[in-house]
Amino acid sequence: MKTYSFSFDTGLNLISIWDDSKPSRSAFHGYSEQAFNQGFSWMPGSVTFFTFGKTCRAVVEVCLLQSDEVFQLQPETIRAIRVPFDLASEGIRYTDCMSIFDEAFVPIPPGHYSLVFENRLNDDPEYLSSPEYLEDVEAAFSSEIIRLSFVQTSEAVEPAILKTESWSEPPYHIEGYDSLNPIYPLLLKVCLLLPLPFTSGITGPGASVLVTNHAPESSKETSAVQNRNQGYAIYPDGVEFYSLGNAQVISVEAWCAGEINLHPGSVRAIIVPFNVADGSGAFLSDGKGGGYELADILAVGSYALLFEIRLSDDPEYLNSPRHQKNTSLGLTEEYCCLTFIPTTQTVVPQILRFDIDESDSNP
Repeated sequence: MKTYSFSFDTGLNLISIWDDSKPSRSAFHGYSEQAFNQGFSWMPGSVTFFTFGKTCRAVVEVCLLQSDEVFQLQPETIRAIRVPFDLASEGIRYTDCMSIFDEAFVPIPPGHYSLVFENRLNDDPEYLSSPEYLEDVEAAFSSEIIRLSFVQTSEAVEPAILKTESWSEPPYHIEGYDSLNPIYPLLLKVCLLLPLPFTSGITGPGASVLVTNHAPESSKETSAVQNRNQGYAIYPDGVEFYSLGNAQVISVEAWCAGEINLHPGSVRAIIVPFNVADGSGAFLSDGKGGGYELADILAVGSYALLFEIRLSDDPEYLNSPRHQKNTSLGLTEEYCCLTFIPTTQTVVPQILRFDIDESDSNP
């Protein structure tokens, strides 16, 4: 077994690991409640594990098992989680996502791995008898020892929680501590790809969200009544989804998920096929020139793309003069969620939910 050891001060409750061939921003996941409850957030070539709480003086051991070694959990481990990890480069990097000075490189051969995260509170006698321990307890920081074991395998690796803490509560108060409360089956790809709020700059019935392989060279002209009545239009290089009403602003978030889970508040939900043709990923825009790249985040392959949209329910907006003005003018501000679900199956366009409350889409 090859072992590499590092330490860092973080004050956060996470550690991220990513394939060195990917940009460092691959480590910056957004985190859903489900990810916190299951203890990890995952996407291809990148995973974030959540520690017990806000961790100070963390020690990280990265272990690479040889082909003739059998993996076993350490007896002192309190929490253990297993995920798949495909490595295309010659190593991984990890960070607490706060400081580039705490980013470390570990050489690991390319391959398909079972990655096991083990975690425990620092039980080193020298630390427990030190002034640092008393300082950490007083500040509600935890000091933790983390082991990341890479076990090369040719078999499919299913995510699993191998061990969880047996205590009813930690031995002392730890800021931000929550016990695991997973929903089964555990889901890969529950992480937020990028928070992408943008102003469409469009008022009137032309408001839409366009998802393509590349930035559009010109505006899409899709005034066909049939397309607007069904809520979407499919093009050779992507798909366009239409707003509920005369949208002045459309706020967009893009996610990657393991399965379809409709948001209970969605007024409209549509699923269509989408292919990422190359390493450029995808491009999200309003179809009129502005937009965002999803490069280096979506892997090449086939996806089921789920579009969900609803009127903005942000309390600040609903209590603002802007909301009153928009209502009087018949304008909307809307929230859209795009979920990319990797699949090897043929995806047939479907309208899963269509204007379940028509009065909401025509204020």
